[in-house]
Amino acid sequence: QYIILPVAPAVITVGAGGTYPNLTGATVSGSGGGVFEFINGAIMTQDETVQVLSSLTETGAVALNQAREEGVGAGTYTIKIVPAAATEDSITGSLTGAALIRLNQADRVTIDGSYGGSGKYLIFQNKFATATTAALQVSDGGSTTNGCQNITIKNCVFAGANVLPTNTTV
Repeated sequence: QYIILPVAPAVITVGAGGTYPNLTGATVSGSGGGVFEFINGAIMTQDETVQVLSSLTETGAVALNQAREEGVGAGTYTIKIVPAAATEDSITGSLTGAALIRLNQADRVTIDGSYGGSGKYLIFQNKFATATTAALQVSDGGSTTNGCQNITIKNCVFAGANVLPTNTTV
């Protein structure tokens, strides 16, 4: 038996007018899920750029897992999450007991809030205010041998009661 998986394109858009409505949504009753669900079920044959077109409402249902890769550059492909324009876009939701955006054993992921090399246009916030929530989590998924590797987070704003005492810019 074989499972045929879709090939992930070089550019994926997320938000109003994009291919996916959000990053972390799960497919429910025929409605499309988020871009993380797609990437987790696809094959990467090249670097990928996820362009955020607008503010996003996140469920936090799906984490970005380690990608399946094929081709000449397998093991070196990157995933970049970037704004599509020089406008501030909020990536928000209300999730308790976990981080809203989770990287689970994902490798070579860059979240860069700058556009054209300047600015801080991506704002992350988990609006659920308890000690067990966060806007972003980089995780080993419980593995003792395979955690996230080569993760870069830059030029982003993280806001919320439990991220740090005040809004934090990375």
